Amino acid sequence: MNQLLLTQSQSSIDAWLRRSATDVEHVGNRSWQLALANGSRVRIAAPVDDPFLLFDGPAPVASNLDQAPQWLRWNATLAGNAKLALVPRPWHLSLRAEMPIDDDANMPDRIAETVRGLHQACQLLAAKGASSEEPLTACTTASADDSAQYEASLFALLRETGWSFQERADGAATVELALRGGPCRVLMEENAAGLRAAVEFLRVDSLEANSRLAMAALLLSVSGTLRLARPYAADAEDQFACGFEVRFAGATTAGELEHALEALAVACWACKEEVHSLLDNSVAETFMAIRNLPPTFEQEEF
Repeated sequence: MNQLLLTQSQSSIDAWLRRSATDVEHVGNRSWQLALANGSRVRIAAPVDDPFLLFDGPAPVASNLDQAPQWLRWNATLAGNAKLALVPRPWHLSLRAEMPIDDDANMPDRIAETVRGLHQACQLLAAKGASSEEPLTACTTASADDSAQYEASLFALLRETGWSFQERADGAATVELALRGGPCRVLMEENAAGLRAAVEFLRVDSLEANSRLAMAALLLSVSGTLRLARPYAADAEDQFACGFEVRFAGATTAGELEHALEALAVACWACKEEVHSLLDNSVAETFMAIRNLPPTFEQEEF
């Protein structure tokens, strides 16, 4: 990856943004605003010495804390690593995304995907969970020839990063992260929809409501402090699973994959053990009492 950040001109970033979104306004040194399709405003910053474009926008409507488990499920449906996050001082629900600046990536396309994901988040919140017309998590079915092509691409990409990995028979790959409390395993899969790197924190047959809410509150609040990785939850085959993931549509660069693995390692370090502790109903209740989140998050404006 060509590290352009220290020398990347403000005009280059401005050009990327204007090629990818409408109603872009330059509002200050290395900072912009743009409007989503529903009129919501999103701030974008490119701090010097920071390898990310940072997207931040207010939730378009007031929301209740008891919806947090649903927000966690929605995260995995959003394009461009857009995410819903809980942010303190005071606590509020925010639309967030962090995008690596990489000269080898198609930056205008990456920005367009991110803006689309933020718009999707606005739609879901405004509709209180109505089904999206554009499901973003559906994977394109690949032929046998296509699968071999994606396997080769993924393995070559991992070799380029220098990370040790294990090839799986199904064409996926795993990277083991040595962290406190034991190793975390990152699963990476690539197909026509793009690349997904994810680490699963927990998979259980059943979960008490208090634990489900506390886990959602923890993961969403940690998400507000992390770059790139977003928390997710899924209910499938009568099991509950949660963790963190990073997704890239289309071709992924070695630099982007490196950022993804680093972000997932930080996510594991930050809260994997804590998630397991919240299986205890009394611990979950105590956590929520200490975190002291408001029952309602009011709509905010810039």
